[in-house]
Parts: sequence; C-alpha cells; structure tokens
Amino acid sequence: VNASCVAISANYIVTTRHQGGVVGSRVWFDNEEYIVAEMWYEPSADGLADLRVCRIEKATGGPANLSEYVDIYADTDEQRKTVVMGGYGKNRGAELDDGSGVYGYAWTGSYNDTLRWGQNRVESTGVSLPNTYESDILIADFDELGDVAGRARDYEAAVAEWDSGGGWFIDDGGQWKVAGLSRAVGHPGQEWTAESWFEPPDYNDAVRLSSYRDWILSVVVEPVCTAVPA
Repeated sequence: VNASCVAISANYIVTTRHQGGVVGSRVWFDNEEYIVAEMWYEPSADGLADLRVCRIEKATGGPANLSEYVDIYADTDEQRKTVVMGGYGKNRGAELDDGSGVYGYAWTGSYNDTLRWGQNRVESTGVSLPNTYESDILIADFDELGDVAGRARDYEAAVAEWDSGGGWFIDDGGQWKVAGLSRAVGHPGQEWTAESWFEPPDYNDAVRLSSYRDWILSVVVEPVCTAVPA
C-alpha cells in the first residue's frame, strides 16, 4: 500500500487509516524492511478518526528498535505555526499553465521511494467533513510565494497522493515533534484531480495529533522520545 508513516518510539508508528493496510503489511525506515505486528484504531467517536497506531518488528523477526523517532506535539496552539511536511507522495510533474500563467503542477509516477519535505503554515483547526472517518484536523493552504499578506512559507509545499500518514512537524523549543498526519488535499469548489494548485490555493489537512495524544501514549508500552534527535 502506498502511504507514509511516522515513528513515535523504537517500535511504534502512527499513520492514517484510509489508505488501507493490515497486520503483516510492510514498512521501511532507512531502506530496512519492517512488518506490522499489531494495530490499534483510535477508539473515540465509535472509532471514526482517521488514525491508527502500529507496533512494528524487523522482517527477520524481533523488535524493530528504531534509533530515531519523535515525540507527539502536546499543545493546542498549532494555528499560525509553521510546519514542515514530510512524506513519500507522488512526484512533481509538468507545470500547469492556463495561458495566463502557471497555476500548479501535475503529479507523476507509479512508485516513489524518495522522502520529500516542504513547509506550510497552519491556517486553522477543525473537524473533517462527515465521511468514512471523522477527525480533528489541522488545515493549511498551498499559497504561491509572493502571495498577499505573506501567507506562503519558504519552500511552500502541498501534499499529494501517498503522502497520507506523513508527518506535519513543529519545532518545539529546538525539538521537532509531530503535530499532524497528512490526510486530505483538494481544490476548493473544484473536482479532485491528480494535481497541486496554488492559484487558487489548494486545501490541505492533517489529523490533529494533540487531540489524540493521550490515547496514543496509552497504547505505546515503551518510553517515547527522551532525547533530542539528530
């Protein structure tokens, strides 16, 4: 299954639910293969949140014992903060030009093993529209650099297909913490297409992990991040 995830301890990861995957699914960190050994779905609101915790093991057997992982952002002050997005989403393809200028780019590729990153800003928080999974979310727009009011960040980024489950990270006093998991992207008021638009700005959102932190930590039966990662 093409998706992304974030390690929150030596043997546990968090990711979204909508992209599929089961116990026995494979994940990779630093080109090493791991297997999902156990899986828990977020239990509130009848288990509708687009969120799960997985315990992973080495493909050859035994604990994963990852050496690098991050803590979960605990505060609820995410709005207006800059986030760094990461994921294994589809590649950036050809620019889109309607004759009056470039307004975005197409997605390309049938496989991706390259981790990409970029920045954005949390514009607001909310709850996703009722559908298969209803979740507390962080919301960001894909603004073009030079846009009014300085809304765009340097290295402004949008998420794409397969970025689902990838992290939105906040620098919390010198320590990077995961605040959200990429969940959705689209063109406001327009039909969904496999493209990223900055004119008008695309909508992006992520599952807001501060809302679910207590539950996540109740599942993880080992210490979470206790040192500042490199």
